[in-house]
Amino acid sequence: VERRADRELLQALLDREYVFLLDSRQKGKSSLIARTLVKLRAQGVRTVKLDLQRIGSNVTPDQWYAGLLHEIGLELGATEAIFKMWGSTQHIGPLARFVGALREAIESVDDPVVLFVDEIDFVRALPFSVDEFFAAIRDCFNRRSESAVYGRLTFCLAGVATPSQLIQNPEITPFN
Repeated sequence: VERRADRELLQALLDREYVFLLDSRQKGKSSLIARTLVKLRAQGVRTVKLDLQRIGSNVTPDQWYAGLLHEIGLELGATEAIFKMWGSTQHIGPLARFVGALREAIESVDDPVVLFVDEIDFVRALPFSVDEFFAAIRDCFNRRSESAVYGRLTFCLAGVATPSQLIQNPEITPFN
């Protein structure tokens, strides 16, 4: 049964809006994402679904960001380009390497790309802060005005949390 949320999510992502699907457990977020992935792909949009539980929590920041990039690379056929960039920039921090490698991945395809980040609340189980990860998502949004590459990138964050539960540092305001 198609719900109003199915149509609204699809349209928002086709309009390249950043979307948050934040609700309690067992409300149909994952099935909503699965149906939307199929519809987006049928319309020529490249999609990547990142399930944060699959990346794990017993990891370092480098391993976590590399795990995200591995999934992105597999879906976009850009693993070699991503990890070439990742490996050649060991002198900078993991977030800067992640953003640079993400850009490489988006540049490797001509189509719009939607990154679904599912189980977003899982970040609370990580042994390090991911506040900067959310700030980087905001930065990708802000870069749209100056870069066609970022103009083709859209995020959909899904999970059981409110934005304020995901950010530990009150000085960082990535969601507004």
